[in-house]
Amino acid sequence: MKSTHSKEADLSNITAVIFDTDGVLDWIVKHCQNRAEAIETLIGYIPATVALDMKGLDLGNELMGSLLSISTGD
Repeated sequence: MKSTHSKEADLSNITAVIFDTDGVLDWIVKHCQNRAEAIETLIGYIPATVALDMKGLDLGNELMGSLLSISTGD
């Protein structure tokens, strides 16, 4: 079975997330006020998937989790 997943769609979604700084800044402020979920990693805290406002972006939880994942090189 051939995948219907489009890499071009992923790239446009990633670009939208990167340039949607309002959502990221909102998370940073809320995290500093202990009002947003975060995951502790080797490089510091990153937003939990549910902590970012994804309204208007066509991203599923699986793709968002992948974007926010940190590889440990294991």
